[in-house]
Amino acid sequence: MGYEMKTIEKVENAFKRIKELLRLVTDWTKEPKQEDLLTKEFKERKQKMIEDLYKQLGALSDRYLFNHKSEFATKEYLVEYEALKKKIKELEK
Repeated sequence: MGYEMKTIEKVENAFKRIKELLRLVTDWTKEPKQEDLLTKEFKERKQKMIEDLYKQLGALSDRYLFNHKSEFATKEYLVEYEALKKKIKELEK
């Protein structure tokens, strides 16, 4: 009788483990849950930074187009332009 109880307990424990694994699989395959507040705020701030960089890029282009002879040379413009584009690209990842 003691041997049968151990076998029954082993089978019950195996079924519990199977249920746990199935729950994990269903959790992994479900659509992502709603984003928590911190993640949402992070994404909003990141998007705001990207928008600000695009504004800086536009201002840089305007400054170059209208004042490039007196203010700065093409090489300086390209350096600043590439730096801004690099920052934008990194944030958009």
